[in-house]
Amino acid sequence: MQTAQLTFSGLPLPPSQAFRPVVKEFLREAYGIQPCDLRLTKSYIKTNFPDFRIGDSFTENDELHSPTRRESLQRHDRRVRALLDDVFAHDKSTYISMTSHSGTIQAMLRVVGHIALSPPPSGIIPVLVKVSEISGKRHDEEDEQGWDTKPPCESDPLEAGRDGYKDVAEFLDEINRGVPELEGMVVNPKLTGMLADMA
Repeated sequence: MQTAQLTFSGLPLPPSQAFRPVVKEFLREAYGIQPCDLRLTKSYIKTNFPDFRIGDSFTENDELHSPTRRESLQRHDRRVRALLDDVFAHDKSTYISMTSHSGTIQAMLRVVGHIALSPPPSGIIPVLVKVSEISGKRHDEEDEQGWDTKPPCESDPLEAGRDGYKDVAEFLDEINRGVPELEGMVVNPKLTGMLADMA
C-alpha cells in the first residue's frame, strides 16, 4: 500500500480519475508460516490509508494466514486467478494498475500465460491483457494439499529475502543497479527522502 501511495499519490490526475485504490485480499503475497506475510488489520488500513477503499468481504483480522502451513505455488496461482476473474468482471476500466509483491506478480504472469519474469525490488512490469468471457467450468489441476512448508522469516526483514542483504545500503544498491538512469528523470521527493532516511 505504501508503494502504491508513493507511486501514484503525487501524480497530476484529473478529478474524474483521482487516486482511489482498492485493497484486495487476494492481491497479497503468498501467506502462511512467515510472520512478515501476515496482513495488517482492516482498522489499521482504514486509519493509516484513509484514501484506500476496502471491500465488504475484507475481514478485520487475517483469516488466511496459518502459522504452520505455507500456501503452495498452485494454490497461490488459483487465488490470483480468482482475483483477476473478480477484477475483470467488476471493473470496466481500460487501464488497471496492480501493486503487489514479487511472488504475486510472478503468479499473475503465470496465470495470464506471460513469460516468466522475476521483477527487481520496486520493479514494474507492464502487461497487456485481452479479457474474454468464456462460459463453462474451469478445469484446474487438483492440488489436494495446497500447502508447502517453509522456514520462518529471519528476525531482520532484510534477511527474509531470497538472497538476503547485509544492511539497508546493500538493499538500496541492488535497487539502484536495476533502475536505468534516464536523463531528466523526475523522482518523487517523498520517495527520495524516505530512502535517505533508511540509509
